[in-house]
This record gives sequence, C-alpha cells and structure tokens, in this order.
Amino acid sequence: MALVFLLSLGLALRQQQLTEALAGLRGISAEVELLETRVTKARRAKAQVQRSSEGLAKGLVAVSSGSALLTQLMAVTPEGVQLTEVRAQGDGLVLKGLALDPQAFRRVNSLSLLLAQSPLVEPRSVKVVQLQRDGDAGSGVNWELSARFGALPAPRMLQVLQALQADGLAKRLRLLQAAGVLP
Repeated sequence: MALVFLLSLGLALRQQQLTEALAGLRGISAEVELLETRVTKARRAKAQVQRSSEGLAKGLVAVSSGSALLTQLMAVTPEGVQLTEVRAQGDGLVLKGLALDPQAFRRVNSLSLLLAQSPLVEPRSVKVVQLQRDGDAGSGVNWELSARFGALPAPRMLQVLQALQADGLAKRLRLLQAAGVLP
C-alpha cells in the first residue's frame, strides 16, 4: 500500500510539474505574439525613418549651397553688372541688380546667358523679368532675373560642389552616399 501511495504521490508531483511547464509554454506563445507585434512596429518605424532620411538627403542635395551659389554667381556676373539682391524663393532664384552703361542691356543679356550655362540652374528657366532704365541714359539699367534651381544627381552634384570649392556641402554629400542614403 505504501508503494502505491508513494507511486501516486510521485505521479501527482510529476503531473503538477508538467501542468506548470505547460502553463509556462502557453505564456511563451503570448510572448512570441507580443514580440512579433513589436518587431513589425519596429520595421515600420525603421522604414518610415529611412524614407524620411532619404527625402531629407535628397533635399539636401537638391538645395544649392549658399557658398556654391555665390561662387557661381561671382564667376558668371559680367563686369559692369552689380547684384543688389539674391533671393532663393521656393525652388527658384531671384536676382536683382544694376547694369552700368554703356551697353547695360547687353550686360544683362550676357548675365542671363552665362547663368543659363550654370549647372546649378535649369537652363531654360532663366528669364529676364524686368529691365528699367534708371533716369537718364548713361546712368544704368535696373534689372531682375529669375531661374529655377537644377536637380542634379548626387555624383554630378559632388563634381559641381568640388569645382566651386563648396567643401562643406561636398563632404556632407559624400557622408550621405557612404551611409547608403543616396545612390
């Protein structure tokens, strides 16, 4: 009888251990589902951050550097033409200034043609908005030009920035490429 009692006691203990183990396994199933939900949310968040980073990186590449733009303007502005205002407006550029006589109109035309050759602007977007003689002939012409910034692929933009010695933006562009955010 003692043997049967010990055997039933042992079986009862074993059954209790198996019941506890089974309850623990049921908890694992719930934990796995919870972890899968977290992983799915983390993947979505990562994809959103990556899209945001790519958008930001593309935006950084698309926006012309101030130093690069000023260097380019300095290179294309003919003698006798004075810039009085340079303003980025949306995806475009507005330039205002004074062209000195003689041949003030030719000077403005020359500026617009040279600006159209710049890799920083879309060539066909360069337009003379206003030409107005300032008082008597011989004193000069007030002018206004507009243009849209060009959209260059990252490798070409890097070349342009290096040529214009915009070293800071060129370095940032290389870092973005190395991080795999840009092609």
